[in-house]
Amino acid sequence: MGDQGDLPRAFRFAVSHIQPGANPAAPMSDQDREWLKEVIGQMASSSTDGVKDPDDRPIYRSIADVLRSFAVLIEKGNTAHLKEAVASELQHIAEEAELLDRADDNERKNSVGSIKTIFSMATKEAMAPLCSILAELAQNSPGCQSEAMCLIPRLTEIVKSHEYSAQAKSKAVYALSAIIRGNPSPDVPDHLFATQDREEGLVDVLTKLVCESDESVQVRTKAAFLLNCLVSDHDVRSYLFEKKEKDFQGLHEKNESIKELVDAILQSIQTTKLAEDEPLLALKM
Repeated sequence: MGDQGDLPRAFRFAVSHIQPGANPAAPMSDQDREWLKEVIGQMASSSTDGVKDPDDRPIYRSIADVLRSFAVLIEKGNTAHLKEAVASELQHIAEEAELLDRADDNERKNSVGSIKTIFSMATKEAMAPLCSILAELAQNSPGCQSEAMCLIPRLTEIVKSHEYSAQAKSKAVYALSAIIRGNPSPDVPDHLFATQDREEGLVDVLTKLVCESDESVQVRTKAAFLLNCLVSDHDVRSYLFEKKEKDFQGLHEKNESIKELVDAILQSIQTTKLAEDEPLLALKM
């Protein structure tokens, strides 16, 4: 892996901040902060500074390599300073997207384990870019979609929580959409509905987001979009018809984008009624 030289340097720095008597959360000098950002930035760089393969072609770091380095770094050197620097670099990766665009299906799949580790230890500020990275990797990648299903409960926790920013929750819904849509796994329905061990499935959570007027428009719109995609499935449509139709019927939505999506959801729900020879109800929006 191309960043093996940078990782020990950053780790030694982390260790220096967790020696007996040291305060990992103590203010870092501007010089140390800039140095740490530079090292982590080098770890995240796609370039390996002129290193080439036997055919004289440049060797580039993969997103899986970079995320693996970050996971090891914050796992072994668990300090606030490192987490702050990693969160900043994750944001850069999400915005620049070079590493993500170049990743093949295998690299995308191999990134999931590191993302899971970072999820468990990173700061709240890292959640939005981390969810964005996961979403981009899972898009149109069957291998990544399958591997990332283990993250559905964590992503659901984020969208349900009041502790995360609207941006983090919006990106979490985006990641859920990327993992679930087009995923052929027979295990997908297990995450959609309530079970004996889980009071709410993803369909319940998304419905609450859409119908919660205090939630941000950004989050509600993404939740409505994903729910509108899921409602094409007969089981989801039947579940919403039985359990949630009144919630949507009673929603007097003012936002045009959300209203349009809710109208589409209701129309899909009502196909269940038509199949049972029941009269179509007027939409109350």
